[in-house]
Amino acid sequence: MLLFFVLEIIKSFPIFAKAIAVSMPIIYVVLIEATFLRETHMTFEEVLDINNIRLLYESKISVKPTKGVDGISPSTFRSDTEFAIIRRKCLNDSYNFSFYLEKLVSKGAKKVPRVLSVATVRDRLTLIVLKEYLNDIYADYVNRKLPNNRVEEIFCYMQKNPKYQFLKTDIKGFYENIDHTILLEILKTKIKDKRVISLIEKAIKTPTFSSSFPKKERENAINHKGIPQGLAISNILAEIYLSDMDEYMNKVVPFYSRYVDDIMIILPRKANEMRTALRKILSKKHLLLNKDKTQCGKVKNGVLFLGYWITPNIISVPENKIALLLTRIAGIFTEYQKLYNESDLRPICFRNDNEGLKEYFIETLNKKITGAKSLSKRYGWIVYYSRITDYSILYRIDKIIEKYCRRSTFLGEDVPCNLKSIHRAFFEIRYNYNNSNYIYDYDAVDSVLKKKKELEKKNLINISKTYTDEQIINLYEKMKQKELSSYEKDIDFMNGSVSG
Repeated sequence: MLLFFVLEIIKSFPIFAKAIAVSMPIIYVVLIEATFLRETHMTFEEVLDINNIRLLYESKISVKPTKGVDGISPSTFRSDTEFAIIRRKCLNDSYNFSFYLEKLVSKGAKKVPRVLSVATVRDRLTLIVLKEYLNDIYADYVNRKLPNNRVEEIFCYMQKNPKYQFLKTDIKGFYENIDHTILLEILKTKIKDKRVISLIEKAIKTPTFSSSFPKKERENAINHKGIPQGLAISNILAEIYLSDMDEYMNKVVPFYSRYVDDIMIILPRKANEMRTALRKILSKKHLLLNKDKTQCGKVKNGVLFLGYWITPNIISVPENKIALLLTRIAGIFTEYQKLYNESDLRPICFRNDNEGLKEYFIETLNKKITGAKSLSKRYGWIVYYSRITDYSILYRIDKIIEKYCRRSTFLGEDVPCNLKSIHRAFFEIRYNYNNSNYIYDYDAVDSVLKKKKELEKKNLINISKTYTDEQIINLYEKMKQKELSSYEKDIDFMNGSVSG
């Protein structure tokens, strides 16, 4: 109430605003933003302010070493010059994207890999700026709930309605089949700046090629259908595309939840009839239901959704997902057993240091067990499955890992005292995340010396060679991003959904 009262005074009596600005400038800025930004959206000129572009570059781009088709990395990106180019070309509608570099991500054995599109540094920055604009315009329209939060909502609804039926389905080739004309028409209802529409159209029509694709065949190529996956704007455009369908479904059924292309509907009866109705709704957007992934059933019998097993009584994890985690953990034991047996294969810093190698093994194992965090984002298997109510799974996994330790000769057939447990990691994530230091924090490696030591452990630098601080920082960021991507791939691999 106090904040509301002060805001009303500022709007009604500008003289008070001036007094606050002189005596308390920081509070003034906060109040002005709270007063006006909540009522108006950023203009294209405002989002393309050089200072805003610089801030987005430093927070989103400079820390990631990814290169696009031009081979330019953030460390060699001429930022000040490029910021001005981005602003000028976007505002005069002359900005064009370089074609995207194809990156294939495995979805598991016998599955077609997912194709991601990697933009150049300049294009990535432009797309991030564009995403900021879209986030502002569509703040009330796009639901950003995490998948495990959706699972918890489904569970709560099932508990209250165990006699209901469910319809679980999947949109076939969702991103690949989004119709450009339909999408652009939807965008035009809220975005009146033609330059923004033009930039979005150019972004989604830019094709994706592998680095080996003949250069002549790239020229004048256009992507006529679908949204390239992996771009900063990919997820929000996909959400906008189905926002009207989501709004309609929430009105006509008791419970509706969609995460990317996965849909769950719960209703008293006639789930099969709802399947027919949903098929018709999607057909208007030139999309199809995936018959192989469509299932109708009774809530009381449970359902597998977003990698969770959900019933009215419990939220659990399917056995094959547990087996996958244990297989990867077993792989860590196998890798380090080999390093222990063959010292020539070890990183140089551990060549004659068995105890050091053992400690580093435990650190690596602990990361896989507890997951990790960086820049306020959490990664890992147990992070994803932090909504289970079947705690017996956690203790079972811990016992199996302890068994692996006792079978390991390089650990002396004993369980290390500093081995972490997945059941404690679970409770730390659920109930003590903000104050916990139990989860590995990449941001705690906050000095050049610490980063250098981590690189030495991975054998990613030559200890006899001299490196600049910038080189060490860039190499560490590259290593960190690779490790964080491996956590995200675990989730992608398990659920087959695009993470955003």
